[in-house]
Amino acid sequence: MARGSSDVLLGTPERGKRSVMREEKGRGRVVVVTDRFFTTRLAGKRDVLGSKILLSGVPHEIGVDDLHAIGEQFEASVRDHADRVAFVSGAAGVGITYRQLDVLSRNVAAYLQSVLKLPPGSRVALMLPNLLQFPVCLLGALRAGYVVVTVNPLYTARELEHQLADSGAEAIFILENMAHVLEKVVACTPVRHVV
Repeated sequence: MARGSSDVLLGTPERGKRSVMREEKGRGRVVVVTDRFFTTRLAGKRDVLGSKILLSGVPHEIGVDDLHAIGEQFEASVRDHADRVAFVSGAAGVGITYRQLDVLSRNVAAYLQSVLKLPPGSRVALMLPNLLQFPVCLLGALRAGYVVVTVNPLYTARELEHQLADSGAEAIFILENMAHVLEKVVACTPVRHVV
């Protein structure tokens, strides 16, 4: 693989190293190295589905100073792609644009802050399947300054009770047809608000 190629092998980061990609001489591998984890070489490896692990169009240098918080990244996406589709519901085929996601997530943030009056840093659980409501609630909670606790919608009552008690979640967004599981354990958890 020649220098400048757009095919980049995935790798996990290595402690103390800056985010760069390099070619290993004689082996033709490009490895992603960042400063948080350990390097893993995946040249020629395959993922669980048997696909070769390669990405195209990944830059050779990744500036860690250019990375922002999720909220900043989202607001930049709204600015740059306001009228583009952000998410599509696979089942219904309905999508929402970045602009719609911005408005809806601001509404969720305002509701959590002004109606539920949760203090900053509170835990908000999301027990939602893959629906358009999930990114709206996720971004709304993050924008309001809360910690998001994702909950598997298939949890049993015992599993749900443990996760809610362990996380200290004070509010939960839940789909109505899963509420019967929460109903069994909500009294044993710190949850005060069910949305």
